[in-house]
Amino acid sequence: MIRAFVARISPPNKSVLKRVTAYSLGMMELTMRTVADCFAAATIMWEENLQKLYTISMLIAVILAIVTAFVSIPMAAAVLLILGGIGGLDHANTPDVRLRIYAATLVLLLGAKTLTAIPAVGEPLAAIFAGVGTVFVGASIVAITLAVFQLLRTRLLA
Repeated sequence: MIRAFVARISPPNKSVLKRVTAYSLGMMELTMRTVADCFAAATIMWEENLQKLYTISMLIAVILAIVTAFVSIPMAAAVLLILGGIGGLDHANTPDVRLRIYAATLVLLLGAKTLTAIPAVGEPLAAIFAGVGTVFVGASIVAITLAVFQLLRTRLLA
């Protein structure tokens, strides 16, 4: 009786074992592809949300620069610098855009004072462009810091 039972429990057929193994490996590969696809989609969504954050930060900063030309807001310069810095994170990997930000910063800060020569609207325009220049100073400082960090990292890891 024991021999009959043992005979029924024979080692599995090798072809069946190969098919089960291939099926298991296929399912594992499919699962890994699905996980990788989900991770890629989540990364894209994260980057899109960050892009929106950077853009909204710069938009709020420009609006605040316009408002501060007419209304006194305490610590407005600090807020403009921080919002500009957040917006500047977007351009850390694009040297040509960073150069444009640097140039715009210089033009806005140096040219804002000359707008005071325009009668009636010169003072508010100068304040608005000086505020936008402050935003670009924040973006420039962050961009310069990130550029130096990337340069050091590439040179140290090379």
